[in-house]
Amino acid sequence: PGADDRLRKMRDEPSEDEPQVVLLAATDPAQPYGAALAWPTHEHGRPERAAGSRVIIGDGRLLGQLGRTGQTLLTFLPEDEPERSTAIAQLLYGLEMVLDRAPRQGRGARALLLTKIDGGDPREHHLFDALHERGFRPSQRGLLLRKVDRLRHA
Repeated sequence: PGADDRLRKMRDEPSEDEPQVVLLAATDPAQPYGAALAWPTHEHGRPERAAGSRVIIGDGRLLGQLGRTGQTLLTFLPEDEPERSTAIAQLLYGLEMVLDRAPRQGRGARALLLTKIDGGDPREHHLFDALHERGFRPSQRGLLLRKVDRLRHA
């Protein structure tokens, strides 16, 4: 609810303090990918407008999709700098948003566990150092960000 108003506000009143990122349900009508726009191709999976799946959009560009369980992440990052660094920062901010608000619950999730990023072990992904700096910790199953740890880290 209210996603269209938040998107309009971002367009009309950009804030320099906060990255221009939205976290939307993949099935949200305000989410254009898979409906008005074709999904970008990805070698490790096919994104889809599936219930439970969410997308992270930064500055109007798809940056990532969390799968139905919230444990798999497909990334869509530009190759060239400085756009890549900006997109990574926005993607990480979007992942943190999962802890701030969860669909149908009105409040954020207590933790986010990434078991796969781009089809592989998140502990071996090129984003590992950036995720670790933001509070994600290696666990037996992948990378874990707990709300409590995030609050301590901030």
